[in-house]
Amino acid sequence: MKAAFQSKQIQNCCLGALTETWLSDNTLDSQVALTGCSTIRYGRNKRTTHKNRVGGLISYINDKTTGIE
Repeated sequence: MKAAFQSKQIQNCCLGALTETWLSDNTLDSQVALTGCSTIRYGRNKRTTHKNRVGGLISYINDKTTGIE
């Protein structure tokens, strides 16, 4: 994923999102972070959904868009 962010087309995006990430609580934010982006992740909880498999969402917001740089 980090290699893909080197592309100029991707770097110029304001927002990126991935669904059905299946990230667990054991996955560290640093493992899915992209340089130059703020990361927001939401994982579905097995206990509340009562499903064997859980999806999830991760969003990347370009820091240039938010003025965080």
